[in-house]
Amino acid sequence: MFGFGDDPNPLPETVDLVEDIVLEYTTRLLGRAVDSAAARGRVKPGSKSSVPVAIGPEDILFLVRKDSKKFARVRELLVMQEEIKKAKSGVSATLRDFPVPRVALMFLVRGPMPHEGVWANFLRPATVTSSPAAVTDLPWRHFFSLYTHPSPNWTYPATSLFAGTEVPGREQVAWGQHSLIVAERRLLAAALGDPRNARFLLASESCVPLWPRESLYLAAMGHERSFINACRNLRSAKQARQQMVDRYQPGMAIANVTEADWRKSAQWFMLTRRHAFITVTDTVVEGVFRKECYVGKDRFCVSDEHYIPTLLAHLGLANETNCRTSVAYTSWGPPSYAHPKTLGPADATPAKVYIMRGSGCTSNATADAAALLAFLRQCHLSEVARQTPDYDDEPMFEEWLRGSLAVSGHEHIPAWCHLTARKMAPAAADAWRAVLSPMHSRGEPRPIGNST
Repeated sequence: MFGFGDDPNPLPETVDLVEDIVLEYTTRLLGRAVDSAAARGRVKPGSKSSVPVAIGPEDILFLVRKDSKKFARVRELLVMQEEIKKAKSGVSATLRDFPVPRVALMFLVRGPMPHEGVWANFLRPATVTSSPAAVTDLPWRHFFSLYTHPSPNWTYPATSLFAGTEVPGREQVAWGQHSLIVAERRLLAAALGDPRNARFLLASESCVPLWPRESLYLAAMGHERSFINACRNLRSAKQARQQMVDRYQPGMAIANVTEADWRKSAQWFMLTRRHAFITVTDTVVEGVFRKECYVGKDRFCVSDEHYIPTLLAHLGLANETNCRTSVAYTSWGPPSYAHPKTLGPADATPAKVYIMRGSGCTSNATADAAALLAFLRQCHLSEVARQTPDYDDEPMFEEWLRGSLAVSGHEHIPAWCHLTARKMAPAAADAWRAVLSPMHSRGEPRPIGNST
């Protein structure tokens, strides 16, 4: 399910693979230090080349405590391992409760969420009388889940929409440094812990959703590919510049990451579960990026724009992406081309929203809600089977959704359209909320046209 081919229950596999990675990595680190652990009675005597059977996380961290880089690396792997393990005991109950795939909304932020009101209205829109009540009355958590990575010491108040969504083991991130990828992987690991999460959308505190709840959900689930650009297109000098091959570091060749693998995409993506799993469990490509890709005196390499698309291209998975740069609309231009334009109150107009969505990109909230209701009814047909004592598998709900949409002839938002937008100024929060809230409630009942 959820992009793992024929595997009906990928979560234990995910846990086991991460455990194997931790063991393999720590095996290479321990060496003679195992003798120290044995002397302390923490491990059984045996071969130095094997992982001691009694060793635990505290022993691993103790043995690498004097090497700050190794300590941080092992701690990161252990945190991700624990996050994915959390779902191990509750998989069946969770799926029986409401076995519909969800979109994980992951926020990489400093702390404050100035556009929380926009997201709250998106997730809890005003009731639309023309929409099927069975959909509009459902709690938003049936379709979406929230995860945040604020600064390490930041906690959201109990009254916040984002209360309790903070992932553990948070990283202090810095622009242009690999710490951004560490934070993204923490978010992905936490979201992978819920087997219902099938799409993983990354956003910032300046992002807002451009579509009604049902429309964005169907667009996310209706497309089989990740919204990220891992495709290679160097037919012109301009395209080569956009790929920024000059940022490639020759030292990456030690991990067989070649210049031909090099890709560039926007930091803000939406991944399938398969690609999220690959990103979290990768150690080879991530390790060489950690060492070679950063902003310094001798190089300008930003991991957040290159790591994931390069990883997917390196593994031959470019054709599983939509070959577009971002899930989020961003306006680039003067005065600085290094950072996107900030959109203030004057930009908050319906006309601007149409531009940000993209050419030929509209939605019909009523039709989207009806299509989603038909899908939920199809899921309900399996309820008896799901409640049988010997139930140990969940249907392929993601494939059901796409099949249901195809049979009904429903057109969801095309793959070339942006689902979110940035960079909205904090001072413009009220203005954007006023413009977007009606759109999140009713959409625009116009037919979807072709891209121009």
